[in-house]
Amino acid sequence: MKTTILIALLSLAISSTSCGQSIATDCAKNLDKTPYFVTHNVIAGDDSILTDFKILKECGQLDSIDSELINGPMLGSIMIEHATEGKAITYRSILKSINEFKQTNNYKLFRDAKMLESKVVNLSNWENDRQLLVSVGMPEPEIADFKEFIKLNSGQKMTFKQAYTAYMASKPKEQAQETAKLQFTNLGDLENAIKLGKEHKKTILIYFTCHACANARKMEDKILTNEQVKSLITDNYHYFSAYVDDNTIEAGSTSTTGSNYLKLQSEKFKTNYQPYFVLVDDKGNVVASTGYTNNPDEFVDFLKKGLK
Repeated sequence: MKTTILIALLSLAISSTSCGQSIATDCAKNLDKTPYFVTHNVIAGDDSILTDFKILKECGQLDSIDSELINGPMLGSIMIEHATEGKAITYRSILKSINEFKQTNNYKLFRDAKMLESKVVNLSNWENDRQLLVSVGMPEPEIADFKEFIKLNSGQKMTFKQAYTAYMASKPKEQAQETAKLQFTNLGDLENAIKLGKEHKKTILIYFTCHACANARKMEDKILTNEQVKSLITDNYHYFSAYVDDNTIEAGSTSTTGSNYLKLQSEKFKTNYQPYFVLVDDKGNVVASTGYTNNPDEFVDFLKKGLK
């Protein structure tokens, strides 16, 4: 049943409206209830699911940016984590997990990035906006180049998302060409990966990711194409990927490959967000780990922690 719910959740779009008259949510009455999408086979657009989202948004006091946290992938991660630990899934427990995530640096990066997307570019506010660009990992040379592009196009009223899209499109093709990406091996079984690393006297690198993760794609484009990063990984590690939304059904089981990977990430590494990179030695011990970054130097520092 969990697989069916996850697939449906991935297809849902968060909506702030639903059919009929809007009625204030009775949080005291509803918070300890099990959401509709947990107990039923859901379909996108079902008014009952919109009610679920309304309860989460109103009782959690989620603003428009926070509301994006209750999209399919995050709900799926929360549900698998709760199921793995034998916890009941209620509106309250979902909001508790969201509030815990909101205390992390990954949440700050998520929020800064979302604020920039819709903000209209105004050079008179550049210093404040520059700090936001730094916080989401944009390198200083690129920030300076981006500013010059904005100056040249100051007559156009654009959001930062529109401006950055136009800026990237304006770059010469030879600069914009995609560098060859690393090809990670599917993780499969952790013990076999550790055994392989031990045989070759290498630490293993596991990349927990998902097909629906925008930040994972950003790291693949900006970080995993960096020549120093690629050299450190290929020379010193056996490197594996684990897609937590892989819906392949495991042989002789009703669980999916993705749910097993998320269970592994949750139980062994005590995290449930993606992208997540972890270095594991030949005894199965965590050497170092990191989440999203858009700074190649930070990722290089992380990789150097696993060098033997």
